[in-house]
Amino acid sequence: MLRLVIGLQHPHMAEEEQFLEELHTKGSPEYTHFLTADEWNTRFSPSQQDEQAVVDWAQAQGFTVSQRFANRLLVDVEAPVSAIEAALGVKINSYAIGGASYYSNDRNPAVPAALGNIVHSVGGLNNIQVIKAGNHKFPEPESPVYSPGPAYAVGESGSHDGDRTKLPGAKPGFTNGAYDPTDMYSSQAYEANALDALEHCCNPLGNPFVSPKETSIAIATAGAQSPSDITGFFKQYPYLASNYREFYIDGTPACCDPEGTLDLEWSTAMANSFGVVTNTAMVYMYDGVNANSSTFTSIYNNVLNDGFGRVFSTSWGGAEFDTVPQSVMDTDHSIFNSLIG
Repeated sequence: MLRLVIGLQHPHMAEEEQFLEELHTKGSPEYTHFLTADEWNTRFSPSQQDEQAVVDWAQAQGFTVSQRFANRLLVDVEAPVSAIEAALGVKINSYAIGGASYYSNDRNPAVPAALGNIVHSVGGLNNIQVIKAGNHKFPEPESPVYSPGPAYAVGESGSHDGDRTKLPGAKPGFTNGAYDPTDMYSSQAYEANALDALEHCCNPLGNPFVSPKETSIAIATAGAQSPSDITGFFKQYPYLASNYREFYIDGTPACCDPEGTLDLEWSTAMANSFGVVTNTAMVYMYDGVNANSSTFTSIYNNVLNDGFGRVFSTSWGGAEFDTVPQSVMDTDHSIFNSLIG
């Protein structure tokens, strides 16, 4: 079994790019006139008819449609390799590279002529082009080629209040030379004293239960977070509050992902109330089951369609073309455009 991500052609790309240019140009009538998700989808997204045509074709080939999106940019499917080979005119072979075994299509996929102007990319046909974690010091968990289960599921969550009385002052060196959150107050780092004095983090209007999306953070990663590492981090820095929730993309990811765990911990440290949990930035972790570029495409679109966080961040990436095919980069670009607009 493999999971594929079918990316649809953006029908109004030139108009879309022009709108984003005007959106950020002072003096333009469109300056800072951001759209709602529904407004964006009505104006720029593929049509319902085109998306349905892709769904109908996929199901006719024996694919299971695992996820559809309100913006109609992607159709996520899963199928046996034999069905994928027959539908796309490819062979999925095993290849030995550097002593390890990988799978890949042997040629570019082909779709029916009726979908030629609708389908722009097909991601997930190989596990050679994968996204890499920014930190190379810690090994990531082994990623399964395929994990059964829903393409989107709510995972673990955690929260606790901080205690400002345990903040050791705006001085670095809390952990005897190792970099720690108090170093943010140092002039060698972010010199965050002025920001802290404003007390604008992270729920200035008193939104009940959780900080609002305007001050919440969405993070893309691969693998599940380490509960023991998170517990240890906030035990080491008890003045910090924390509030996070995980979402699992394309099955249940393996533990433990050090890259995403670090991102969660330090994003929380950077946007913290040092007190009540609801006044600290909420962090939403989108955990892919593996680091395939197609998995990250699904992550990006889930971040967009959920709309839980105003800030989106990832510390995974790679060299263009080596890591992500051009057609998939185009699809990712469409998602990023939508996030901006």
